[in-house]
Amino acid sequence: MLTRGLLLLLIYLNIALLFLSVLWLLVPSFKQYSLSDYYAYSALVILVLSALVAQGGRNSTEVTDNKNNYRAVVFLLTLGSILMIESFVLTLI
Repeated sequence: MLTRGLLLLLIYLNIALLFLSVLWLLVPSFKQYSLSDYYAYSALVILVLSALVAQGGRNSTEVTDNKNNYRAVVFLLTLGSILMIESFVLTLI
């Protein structure tokens, strides 16, 4: 179960990074910032989204909703953390 979730996480992350990279290459106005900046911005958006999902989970009283919200928050926090690490690595290159 955990392995399948991590595999899906990597697939979603690679699709998102591919989309960002293609946009950065094709749209001239995107090149005013580096690719690592876009990774950092998208990581911040994902982390804010995870905070909103976590806040919505507090209002729920059903166990299944709380369990699903917990999974969503863990997924979004992991995705945001990976994007921040990749942004840092791209800055060093």
